[in-house]
Formats: sequence, structure tokens, C-alpha cells
Amino acid sequence: MQFIFDLDGTIVFNGKKMSTLIADELVALKEYGHDVTFASARGIRDMLPVIDERLHDVRLIGANGAVVWENQKLRRYVDIDHETFRTVTAILKDIDATYLIDGHWDYSIVGDEEHPFLPMINVLQNAKDVSVDELQFISKLLVLECGDPTPLLDQIPTLNITRHRYRDEARFDLTGENVNKRAGFQSVCAEDYIMFGNDLNDLPLFQKAVHSVMIGDFAPLFPYAKEQIQLNARTEATIVETIRSLKEKHTI
Repeated sequence: MQFIFDLDGTIVFNGKKMSTLIADELVALKEYGHDVTFASARGIRDMLPVIDERLHDVRLIGANGAVVWENQKLRRYVDIDHETFRTVTAILKDIDATYLIDGHWDYSIVGDEEHPFLPMINVLQNAKDVSVDELQFISKLLVLECGDPTPLLDQIPTLNITRHRYRDEARFDLTGENVNKRAGFQSVCAEDYIMFGNDLNDLPLFQKAVHSVMIGDFAPLFPYAKEQIQLNARTEATIVETIRSLKEKHTI
């Protein structure tokens, strides 16, 4: 069985590396014969620092589905086309935005280079902040801060682009058209899957999962969640217990 896990707020908390407790169970899940996939809004570069090194060879779906990485190699990507990129960045300039432009590995920062979110980027210091022209392709624009976003939001329906929003956060992502985590997964795997997630960008995967586990309390996921794990002192222990139960219940 395919097991898909979101990272932040699902099995990774407060931006820190996944705990040994969860990592050990995920390694055991693989050894039992199941497949593990991580699917995140983070780019691949920024997924790796929070994933246990023993799991770096699993399938990674980054940038909300724009990039697929397998066996530590680029498998597939969907970029933002050049015309759309020029249109969007012109609007971002007009609304005084600070944003991150992500390729599949290197990146470029536009705007406030002291923005408090940026220390979460390139934690392992194995990528470079380069000019846009040096990026092989553009997987994602992460808008960290801007003035009134209305001019951009009004244009999005006319552009080949997808906006990804998050609860309780002002920032948002922009990727190519029809990009989401489920599309990224299904572009390389047609098998049934079990999904663990917590936020709006996990919804497409929840909708088609054979079993889904919601971490926390997020109303849009409720109609599709088969189980819920509350955020409390036992959250990680309960996640491990749930993985263990599903590992034995579902055939390989």
C-alpha cells in the first residue's frame, strides 16, 4: 500500500526535524513492505532537512505537486511558463511583494532579504540564491508579504497558474496551472493510497484516498477524513499507533 504524509503540522511540528519516534515507525513501515511518500508545500531542498536521513530515498512531492523527486533524483516537474511568470512578477512588483522563486533546487529572493521566514530556506546550505535567468525552471512562487493583493487575485483566473492558500497564514504559493499534490502523485503512481494531512493543500489527496487521517481540526477536511488525531501531548504517539495499525490492516 502507498502511504502519503504531509510534513508541516502532520508529522513535522514547529519547523523542526521529524522526531525519532515517528521516523522509526516510518522506517518500519517501509521494511514491512509498504511505500512511503512525503508531499509538501516545501520545495525538495527544504523538505530534506526535516526528514530523517534514512528516508531520503523515498518519493518526495514538493512545491504542492510541481516537483516529484525519487531516489534522490528529479523525476518530474511542472513549471510556470515564461509569459505567465512575467505577468505575475510585474504585478508582484506593483504591490511591493517579497517573494521566493523556486527552481527544483536553487532559488531567487525578490524584496526584503531580511524577511523572518527566510532562515527556513536552504537550511542545509546546499543550494544557491541565483538570478532568475540561472534557474532551470520555475516550480513555485512563494509570496511572503505584499501590499493589497487584489490586482494579483483578480488576474489569477485568466492566467495559467494555481494559488495555494493556508489557514492562519498571510503568505501563499503560486504554481503552474492544475498543480496540486494529488496530481503530482498520480503523475507517477496510479495505486491506491492512505493519506495523512492537516491543511487545505492536502484536500485533493483526501478526496481520493482509500483511508485518510486528519491531524488537528480543519473543517474542510472533515467530510473526507476517516480518522482524526487531536493535537495534544500524545499526538506523535497516536500517529505512530495509527500508522502501526494501518500497516498491519492493509495488504501490501
